[in-house]
Amino acid sequence: MKSSFNNTLITIFLSFSVLLSLTYASCVRDKCKSTVCANGGTCNGGVCTCPTGYEGPSCDTLSTAKYLGNWNVLETGSTTNKALYSIEISQGSDVNEIVISNFYNYFTTYVYAYVHLDTMFLRSQQYQGKLIYGGYGVMIPNTTYGNDNYLAVRYEIIDSATTRIDDFGVYAGDASQPSQWSR
Repeated sequence: MKSSFNNTLITIFLSFSVLLSLTYASCVRDKCKSTVCANGGTCNGGVCTCPTGYEGPSCDTLSTAKYLGNWNVLETGSTTNKALYSIEISQGSDVNEIVISNFYNYFTTYVYAYVHLDTMFLRSQQYQGKLIYGGYGVMIPNTTYGNDNYLAVRYEIIDSATTRIDDFGVYAGDASQPSQWSR
């Protein structure tokens, strides 16, 4: 009888433990259950980790999207006078690639760049007798007008025939400034 009582007590205890474990497990909320991450993003603790080329809370925004469209360029190079002209940026063939038309107010071919987070990187490329020697552009908050950001773009143009360098803010020792691209 004592053994039967002990077995009953152990059975009740185990049953109660299982019930308590199931209740606890059902109360622990899976934070990723209601989170949908697009474009191959993965959920970690309710927050999407986006693959390269995508951003946003659900990874549904191309990182290049903030660069696309028409821009007004204001720049003074180390060998050129102040210039104001327009460019257009379009999506490239790769998720991280953008193409720029009318770059330097000179090129009739597209100039290629790629985007990583909030930085645009110009590829070194040669067209029409000039070499675009790399460079980069960083989004700067527009505190003057409070609406759109602008891009501060640093790059160099090297004339293949004369080897003359037109610098746009790459070297601090000359009179050049970064090119300013605004909408």
